[in-house]
Amino acid sequence: MDSIIPAVNNPGFGTEAGVSTTDKIFILNINEVEKYFPIETDRQCQPTDSAIANSIYDFNNYNSCWWLRSPGSYQKHASGIANSGSISFSGAFVNSDQIFVRPAMWISIK
Repeated sequence: MDSIIPAVNNPGFGTEAGVSTTDKIFILNINEVEKYFPIETDRQCQPTDSAIANSIYDFNNYNSCWWLRSPGSYQKHASGIANSGSISFSGAFVNSDQIFVRPAMWISIK
């Protein structure tokens, strides 16, 4: 099922998010993370063996960072989740290869 995925400006910096999209699979934005993962420890994520084998930095076998679809402090940055589980509103350059993706999707249980 396609869902409208809203583009939401960065709440900390006001960086413009662009346009909404229609997708089946997406990544969460800052507001969604705060809503669905209100506790930092629930946001922590360890990389899979496959991610580590493909050069995702694993912080010495601890949690890794993952992207959010919200922009960071600048247009070339995307916000994300730090290995501690905190939200990085300023984010990192979008070409960073040491931050991974946690896909999301909406499921109807009708």
